[in-house]
Amino acid sequence: MIHSLTGWRYVFAVVIFLHHYLIDGKSALQAGGTIGVTFFFILSGFLLAYGYKERILAREISFASFWKSRAVKLYPLHILCFAAIFLFSIRSFTVTDLPKAVLNLFLLQSWVPLSDYYMSYNAVSWFLSDELFFYLMFPFVLPLLLNTSGRKITIGVGIFAILYATAVLLIPLEHYHAYFYINPLFRFADFVFGILLFRLFDQRKQVAVGHVFWAEAGAILMIFVTFLLFDYIPKPYHYCSVIFWVPIAILVYVFASTSLSVNYPYHALHLPSPHVHTTYYSNQRNFAAETYSSKPGGKVSFRRYCPVMLCGCSVKPVSAFILFINHLFWSDELSRPKLDSIQTTCWPCSFFLY
Repeated sequence: MIHSLTGWRYVFAVVIFLHHYLIDGKSALQAGGTIGVTFFFILSGFLLAYGYKERILAREISFASFWKSRAVKLYPLHILCFAAIFLFSIRSFTVTDLPKAVLNLFLLQSWVPLSDYYMSYNAVSWFLSDELFFYLMFPFVLPLLLNTSGRKITIGVGIFAILYATAVLLIPLEHYHAYFYINPLFRFADFVFGILLFRLFDQRKQVAVGHVFWAEAGAILMIFVTFLLFDYIPKPYHYCSVIFWVPIAILVYVFASTSLSVNYPYHALHLPSPHVHTTYYSNQRNFAAETYSSKPGGKVSFRRYCPVMLCGCSVKPVSAFILFINHLFWSDELSRPKLDSIQTTCWPCSFFLY
């Protein structure tokens, strides 16, 4: 696991949460849905390639074992959420609802381009439906994408661009959400892009030490600007995830690369002495900022660097606290903002995918 990306998973999970949070009937963060989901699909391809490259290429793990390990992560929580919502709605259940229930139970609902199907029961499980398809395809596409020559990859990208542009022109605007945002075949492009991003990462590995701070700052700034510009994208074209590939790819690549070499230069952190360096460990479970002096026997006060530590330590607890408060004090319909549907209580499934 590349631990520097763990914190970003929580940040984007909160971003998606805010997208579903309504204030005066409007999403608290409209951009959170498309950008957040695209981030998770790209990250899924990247991390799976990172974690399984050696084992799959060397055939140390069978396809069946891989699929079993992923199913164990997907299905228990999905079945629990599905059962809870099904019991709440059982009084209104009719025979015509049976196909929706079966498809949702087996995570196949995203293949039907009708909102009554892909948003049925636990609505957000369409995300897991897409992930299930990605997992089924992963053992086949990973060797293909990693072993194919760069020339063939370039040709494949060109063919994809032509097909995608054709789909943009031919699909009616009112169906963009069902196809470009929900459909597993269209979202599979995000997953494949994540694997190709890993291929690039695996070839270069790291950013030059002297540029780590500025690389990370630039990646964060680019994501921030992307959120700011989201509202200027004409609807429904904002459902086309390819628009957000570049800033998300830069964010993932930079933080994955800098996690391998993270010695921050003293001038970048405004440290008081050229003899002092800060080494940043990006594992959120054991986050620390270790300071030391290049002078023999030198000692440095640890307290003055507490702000650096607190910035990294705060991501996970704050995210968890926000989720806890919103679920504990479930807002009523009149006086407080609320989530747009009861199904959204199950959206944190994305935490358990990797």
